Amino acid sequence: MIPIPRRLLIHSCELVTELPKDKWGNVSTESVVLSCVRIEPCAKVVKGADGIDVQLSAVLFFDTHTSCPRSAVFKLSGDGGCERQTVIFDGRRYVVGSVERLYDTKGVHHLEIGLI
Repeated sequence: MIPIPRRLLIHSCELVTELPKDKWGNVSTESVVLSCVRIEPCAKVVKGADGIDVQLSAVLFFDTHTSCPRSAVFKLSGDGGCERQTVIFDGRRYVVGSVERLYDTKGVHHLEIGLI
Protein backbone atom coordinates (compact mmCIF):
# COMPACT_ATOMS: atom_id res chain seq x y z
CA MET A 1 0.00 0.00 0.00
CA ILE A 2 1.29 3.49 -0.76
CA PRO A 3 1.80 6.09 2.01
CA ILE A 4 -0.89 8.68 2.65
CA PRO A 5 -0.19 11.50 0.15
CA ARG A 6 1.69 14.43 1.69
CA ARG A 7 -0.86 16.87 0.23
CA LEU A 8 -3.46 15.37 2.60
CA LEU A 9 -1.21 15.59 5.69
CA ILE A 10 -1.51 19.35 6.09
CA HIS A 11 -1.36 19.78 9.87
CA SER A 12 1.25 20.11 12.60
CA CYS A 13 0.67 19.72 16.32
CA GLU A 14 2.50 19.22 19.60
CA LEU A 15 2.51 15.89 21.44
CA VAL A 16 3.08 16.30 25.20
CA THR A 17 3.82 13.25 27.34
CA GLU A 18 3.40 13.52 31.10
CA LEU A 19 5.92 11.33 32.89
CA PRO A 20 5.25 9.70 36.28
CA LYS A 21 5.74 11.89 39.34
CA ASP A 22 9.18 11.85 40.90
CA LYS A 23 9.74 11.04 44.57
CA TRP A 24 8.95 14.67 45.49
CA GLY A 25 5.64 14.64 43.59
CA ASN A 26 6.82 16.82 40.71
CA VAL A 27 5.44 16.10 37.24
CA SER A 28 7.72 16.48 34.23
CA THR A 29 6.78 16.42 30.56
CA GLU A 30 8.37 15.66 27.22
CA SER A 31 7.19 17.52 24.16
CA VAL A 32 7.65 16.85 20.44
CA VAL A 33 6.28 18.66 17.38
CA LEU A 34 4.52 16.38 14.89
CA SER A 35 4.41 17.47 11.26
CA CYS A 36 2.72 16.09 8.15
CA VAL A 37 -0.23 14.74 10.12
CA ARG A 38 -3.98 15.18 9.65
CA ILE A 39 -6.51 15.99 12.36
CA GLU A 40 -10.18 15.52 11.57
CA PRO A 41 -13.23 16.18 13.77
CA CYS A 42 -14.97 13.02 14.92
CA ALA A 43 -18.01 11.92 16.93
CA LYS A 44 -17.09 8.26 17.39
CA VAL A 45 -17.55 6.42 20.71
CA VAL A 46 -14.71 4.07 21.76
CA LYS A 47 -13.66 2.15 24.87
CA GLY A 48 -11.10 4.10 26.87
CA ALA A 49 -8.04 2.63 28.59
CA ASP A 50 -10.14 2.00 31.71
CA GLY A 51 -12.92 0.24 29.77
CA ILE A 52 -15.36 3.16 29.91
CA ASP A 53 -17.03 4.43 26.70
CA VAL A 54 -15.75 7.86 25.67
CA GLN A 55 -16.69 10.09 22.75
CA LEU A 56 -13.81 11.27 20.59
CA SER A 57 -13.57 14.91 19.54
CA ALA A 58 -11.03 14.34 16.77
CA VAL A 59 -8.80 11.75 15.11
CA LEU A 60 -5.11 12.30 14.35
CA PHE A 61 -3.76 10.40 11.33
CA PHE A 62 -0.03 9.63 11.58
CA ASP A 63 1.49 7.99 8.50
CA THR A 64 4.47 5.76 9.29
CA HIS A 65 6.31 6.85 6.12
CA THR A 66 5.40 10.53 5.69
CA SER A 67 4.68 11.94 9.17
CA CYS A 68 7.56 13.25 11.29
CA PRO A 69 9.23 12.39 13.51
CA ARG A 70 8.98 8.71 12.71
CA SER A 71 10.20 7.95 16.23
CA ALA A 72 7.01 9.40 17.81
CA VAL A 73 5.37 6.98 20.22
CA PHE A 74 1.70 7.22 21.20
CA LYS A 75 0.67 5.78 24.56
CA LEU A 76 -2.44 5.54 26.67
CA SER A 77 -2.44 6.35 30.38
CA GLY A 78 -0.39 3.77 32.27
CA ASP A 79 1.47 2.48 29.19
CA GLY A 80 5.23 2.25 29.69
CA GLY A 81 5.74 4.94 32.31
CA CYS A 82 3.30 7.43 30.82
CA GLU A 83 0.75 9.25 32.99
CA ARG A 84 -1.04 10.63 29.92
CA GLN A 85 -0.42 12.19 26.53
CA THR A 86 -2.03 15.32 25.17
CA VAL A 87 -2.07 16.82 21.70
CA ILE A 88 -2.12 20.59 21.29
CA PHE A 89 -3.63 21.65 17.96
CA ASP A 90 -5.08 24.96 16.87
CA GLY A 91 -5.09 26.29 20.44
CA ARG A 92 -6.99 23.28 21.84
CA ARG A 93 -5.66 20.56 24.11
CA TYR A 94 -6.84 17.00 23.44
CA VAL A 95 -6.15 13.86 25.50
CA VAL A 96 -5.08 10.69 23.68
CA GLY A 97 -8.00 8.30 24.16
CA SER A 98 -7.23 5.47 21.76
CA VAL A 99 -4.44 4.25 19.50
CA GLU A 100 -5.27 2.11 16.46
CA ARG A 101 -2.59 0.60 14.26
CA LEU A 102 -3.72 -0.06 10.69
CA TYR A 103 -1.67 -2.56 8.72
CA ASP A 104 -0.87 -3.29 5.10
CA THR A 105 1.04 -6.30 3.72
CA LYS A 106 4.40 -4.93 4.99
CA GLY A 107 3.44 -3.90 8.52
CA VAL A 108 1.94 -0.80 10.15
CA HIS A 109 0.69 1.58 7.44
CA HIS A 110 -0.61 4.40 9.65
CA LEU A 111 -1.89 5.15 13.13
CA GLU A 112 -5.27 6.62 14.00
CA ILE A 113 -5.08 8.38 17.34
CA GLY A 114 -8.45 9.05 18.97
CA LEU A 115 -8.49 12.41 20.75
CA ILE A 116 -10.87 13.30 23.57
